[in-house]
Amino acid sequence: MKNKANILVIEDDHTFRSLIVTILEDEGYNVVEEQDGKKALETLRKRSFDLVISDLRLPSLDGLAIYRQAKSEGIVPPFILITAFGTVEEAVSAIKDGVTDFLTKPLKDPDTLRAI
Repeated sequence: MKNKANILVIEDDHTFRSLIVTILEDEGYNVVEEQDGKKALETLRKRSFDLVISDLRLPSLDGLAIYRQAKSEGIVPPFILITAFGTVEEAVSAIKDGVTDFLTKPLKDPDTLRAI
């Protein structure tokens, strides 16, 4: 059965982005990929998504800034941030701002992503 949800994956590391995309596509989701923060925000402005999965640290605009800008424009779907460098303070701040979840890289198990 095909999941019809549209998911935007924003990740500048090609290998990790490919892993996330493969996991999601194998589950039947429609996935759009971006590797740059500003381009990702433009994509969010042009298309509707059911979920955004974004790296925290990105070229040109970080994941939390993308979330905050999209939220201020009223176009933010559920949003998951992933990072290898995040702190507890960043995670708490993001969750308080309304981010759905905050995961760390590398993912210990692909089922973590599937469960969310």
